[in-house]
Amino acid sequence: MDFNVANVGNLPATPFKVRFYLSNDGKKFDFLFSEANFSKGLAAGSNSVLKISNVFSGTIYGKYILAIIDPLRKVAEINETNNGSSISVRPLVTR
Repeated sequence: MDFNVANVGNLPATPFKVRFYLSNDGKKFDFLFSEANFSKGLAAGSNSVLKISNVFSGTIYGKYILAIIDPLRKVAEINETNNGSSISVRPLVTR
């Protein structure tokens, strides 16, 4: 899974983390399965693509993957409401 982290602001972001959770309902953080550390922050107007690869025991079909940027709220921002994203897990169909 590729996940794009972007700094859409005019100032560089100070160091922060991105946490990935498996969720049963798309709202609760049921299981933390990965974490990325942006120890140098992220320049204004730039982005970085995280490649997340995990093996889960059992099926995760019907669950959600939540990505939370700056979960500890270390980065001062004008808009703190755009730091999360979620996707529902669906089966991969190949032909």
